Amino acid sequence: ITLSGVTEVVVKAKDAGYWNEGAKIRPLSQDIIPEISGDTLIFSLDKPAMLSVERKKQIWDHVSELGMKRDNPDWWKRGFRYNETLQLSSYATGMAEALFIFADTLQAEPKRQDATIRLLPGIHTGNIDLRSGQHLHLDEGAFLFGSVNIWDAENVKVTGKGVIIHDGNQPPYTDRGVQTERNWRPISINNSQNVSVSGVTCIARSRTWTIQATASRNLEFDGLKIIASNLANLNGDGIDLCGAQDVIISNCFFRTCDDAIALYRTMPFDDNIHETWGEKDYSQYVDTWVKNVFISGCVFWNTSANVMRVGWTGMSLNTENITMKDCDVIHLSDCSYFYAPHSLLNIMSEDGSGEAEHSDYLFENIRMEEYSALVGINHQQARLKNICFKDIYMVESSKWPSLIIVHNVDEDKGIIFENVTVKGKLVEQAEDLPLCIEGDGNIEFR
Repeated sequence: ITLSGVTEVVVKAKDAGYWNEGAKIRPLSQDIIPEISGDTLIFSLDKPAMLSVERKKQIWDHVSELGMKRDNPDWWKRGFRYNETLQLSSYATGMAEALFIFADTLQAEPKRQDATIRLLPGIHTGNIDLRSGQHLHLDEGAFLFGSVNIWDAENVKVTGKGVIIHDGNQPPYTDRGVQTERNWRPISINNSQNVSVSGVTCIARSRTWTIQATASRNLEFDGLKIIASNLANLNGDGIDLCGAQDVIISNCFFRTCDDAIALYRTMPFDDNIHETWGEKDYSQYVDTWVKNVFISGCVFWNTSANVMRVGWTGMSLNTENITMKDCDVIHLSDCSYFYAPHSLLNIMSEDGSGEAEHSDYLFENIRMEEYSALVGINHQQARLKNICFKDIYMVESSKWPSLIIVHNVDEDKGIIFENVTVKGKLVEQAEDLPLCIEGDGNIEFR
């Protein structure tokens, strides 16, 4: 929707009783209360917004089967095995009906330059390789069925209100979406710097990540709408930063079936050649660092994973200076994987292996509406320093206890929970969250 002053939005359902249970417009922080008349829902907008229009009582009500098991700490600490989790969580958050509304102001047309590739309204097919200095613009109403590759390039821009749709030949039930290849996802960035992507909608229909940035620097993602879903409901990540540094992610909407944002080293995940990748490492450069990442003004909804995942089993990874501010989590997978609940921040290694060090994390002014847990850390060998959750507002109680199992937390600057509230009540101790702690970590509540 292009806004021009105050704009009235009318949503008409095909069934007369569709809104009988009422409606919610998320994020709730927008404080939009619609008028309902029969099959019609009406509300007004006077500023840009990224919204999910939903019927009440259609999502978490489906997961009542978990309630009895959740009360048994021994059960969830052993780990909720993935097949069962997937069946329930996918039905709960993957099959729910919702209407996404993206409202923005009128966008100026790009200046005519030789380096500009402009896609006019209509259907476009094929893959686009962008070189240094090029600018790709997708007009509103332009649909590109293919991929955009930014490899070995600098000073590249992708702008517009068009849509990039990738429906590749990835096997639906095999984990190959992580590969670093051209034409393997809506947008692939590799060994590049000074890249900005703004405004466009990216849809990943096949089992692959939506945007992968590998061994790259100075990246900016602004105003993106990311929708990733596939038959297996896996590997539909949002933005994966693999050995990437100096990154800004702002004002983006994530509807993903897997992790919304993931921090990894370059592929493969370990120091060995991945057998299923044709006996070669697809990354041109190995980088085990992800640092200086700033995320703000985003909206998150994912089906079966985390808002932010950091690392993987056996992965050598260093992360530093990671900030997320002023974001809304409207739905977050009600399940766990490899002995850690899906959460706002997940740091996991199934067997505790992998040399990992993570420092200077700040999650501030985060609003969590329907969610499984705040934090899920289960990595015995990881070293953590200065991990802070500040001004976290949880509208309701978590579906799972949060979990911290780590044995190397900095003695001076550890893990801090400052002004974290659950249904308006300040979290002053682990039981208030609730949070299960194993290890001798320096964990403080303020």
